[in-house]
Amino acid sequence: MYKPTIDEIKANIETIYSAPVVLDKLTAAINQPDVDVAAVEFALKNDPSFMARLIKVANSSYYGSTSICTAKDAIVMLGFDLVKNIVIQVAVKQLVDRALNKNHPFVSHIWKHSIAVAVCARLLAKELSEPQPEIYFTSGILHDVGILIEFINYQSIFIPVPAMLYNSTDEVLRFENNNLGFDHIQIGRLFSEHWRLPVYLIDKIAHHHDPRAAGPDLTLSAGIMRLSDLLSIRLGNYPYESEPTAPELEALDLIGSNTDLIKSILPYYFSEYTNSLTYFS
Repeated sequence: MYKPTIDEIKANIETIYSAPVVLDKLTAAINQPDVDVAAVEFALKNDPSFMARLIKVANSSYYGSTSICTAKDAIVMLGFDLVKNIVIQVAVKQLVDRALNKNHPFVSHIWKHSIAVAVCARLLAKELSEPQPEIYFTSGILHDVGILIEFINYQSIFIPVPAMLYNSTDEVLRFENNNLGFDHIQIGRLFSEHWRLPVYLIDKIAHHHDPRAAGPDLTLSAGIMRLSDLLSIRLGNYPYESEPTAPELEALDLIGSNTDLIKSILPYYFSEYTNSLTYFS
């Protein structure tokens, strides 16, 4: 069976997966020292789909508003950093749509899993008083983007993916290394760097399988992503009643918390997950 090299993947990403023009324009605008709302609005104005999504998010139940009618009002309400995170989320969804066209259940599963991780990560970050919980949501949306790229380009390798992999992202990692010789973490980093995504996003997604390798400065954020990745699978089995698994307990210990943290997000998880699925539909 043909196995691509990581250099081929890198060249493929650089050739095919250009960052959306709107993201480049928005990044350039936000990086200006004298950036203002008008400049950010101008960066978005030629892409109605992004502007519409921005207004939809601003009016979502999560932000508690129903009166935002223009992109300008949404930018003022949400702030520049959050606007950029939303643009990244929408851009990744466009990539997902390309993968969904392959009509394989594994892709749909990975996308729903990514939303679940995003919701968990945002709830955990909020509960732990982390600044800008929405960054964690974006990290969740991005964390398995490498799998989508693998699938779009090398579907034949993933056609025989056993159903058992749907219940363990660690098993997916082993499957990749056995069948490809590299994994979605490496591809996700290549993709994120090619899109010039913020370092804080790249760092969060790079260690979601091995947070201890992240280093002391990133232990908390990587631990949140790891716990979210693990919880999202088990939260699919409603109601969540079983005892935490050993990996979940390890992640909780890493972020200096206990099982009360999991219990604290349960009342909100299912409604936020459903709302997020609707938001991206």
